[in-house]
Amino acid sequence: MKITFLLILAIGAGYSLSFASFGQWQQDFATRAKQQGISEQTLQSSFYHLTPRPAIIASDRNQAEFKKTFGVYVRSALSKRRMDMAKEKYRQYFPVLNEAYKKYGIHPRYLVAFWGLETNFGAYLGNEPVLQSLVTLAYDLRRRTFFEQQLLYALYIVQQGHISPDVKGSWAGAFGNMQFMPSTFYHYAVDGNKDGRIDLFNTPEDYFYSAGNFLAQIGWRKQEIWGREVELPQDIKDFDWQLVGHGTKKSMREWQQMGITYAYGNPLNTDYAHQASLLVPQGYDGPKFLVFNNFRRILNWNRSDSYALAVGLLANHIMDYTPMSWVPDPDDKGISTDDIALVQTYLKKQGLYTGKIDRIIGKNTKRALSLWQVDNGFVGDGYITDAIVDRMRRELSQ
Repeated sequence: MKITFLLILAIGAGYSLSFASFGQWQQDFATRAKQQGISEQTLQSSFYHLTPRPAIIASDRNQAEFKKTFGVYVRSALSKRRMDMAKEKYRQYFPVLNEAYKKYGIHPRYLVAFWGLETNFGAYLGNEPVLQSLVTLAYDLRRRTFFEQQLLYALYIVQQGHISPDVKGSWAGAFGNMQFMPSTFYHYAVDGNKDGRIDLFNTPEDYFYSAGNFLAQIGWRKQEIWGREVELPQDIKDFDWQLVGHGTKKSMREWQQMGITYAYGNPLNTDYAHQASLLVPQGYDGPKFLVFNNFRRILNWNRSDSYALAVGLLANHIMDYTPMSWVPDPDDKGISTDDIALVQTYLKKQGLYTGKIDRIIGKNTKRALSLWQVDNGFVGDGYITDAIVDRMRRELSQ
């Protein structure tokens, strides 16, 4: 039976997160769930007794005081311990990883890298009750439609016997060694050892095959790599920084004609048919990457460029490929959200930024900052530095 979701829609904006209206939502959802094939028995065992958990809402709303830079993120994600363990796990699980590779075309190094970034190779799978988290987020208004769908998928998976009603995972509802959301499980999880049950907690055949199937189904290309570290031409002030980001795709020959080389100075391989995007995650002083189709597939797993770069770099390390030439600053603490708000406020007063003061460095903030940088003697990379914050703070105080 396939879930159609013709009836799983947001109920409307009349509900708030209060006990009085939760009962109304619960009954309404149960009615719709039964119309989608969820049995009364499943609802009795897995749904009716659950109530919203305020700590989950707090996690969903949490905004850290500092936004991690790429350097801060990768320093943790690619710790020496994790990189050493990645090689060890690659060797330990190679037989099953290689079988997954033969079946789905995803090289074992990538499956191990995902595993390491998601759960530290199974060491931390999450300790939040998944169904209670999903009930909380489904009842909350902020992303109700999405989480109602995830809750319905989760109930269906429980009904099929693949997970227990008390399954634990992340606060947002992901679970297992690869941290699948219920919808990802429903559409892509595989019974790798063919025992009649899909177990993403204790069965490597299941979780590696499931990850391989997911990546293959969303368009992973077996013969391609994820990307390469590169270097920009020396005259970076004249570089067109508006070309940076996923919105621009060019051939390797076109990037080469702009003066881009591989990070250690070798010319780009223009025989590749890749359409590549240029990423500069930490300003002109940081690393630069040309990324290809498979990098974009990594983003289907997690929308963070830092995450996707870490997956690619960890996969490279497993195979002893040339390491990243750029070394993160051990003193980098990230970018203060107060500083982001100050930059947005300043740019708004300059008429360059029209968005909200949301303390998030999005595309519009970067674009506005880049325009200001070019007009004020800075490299227009759209990256917030202490020097820029200090100048804008002085001018705002005058």
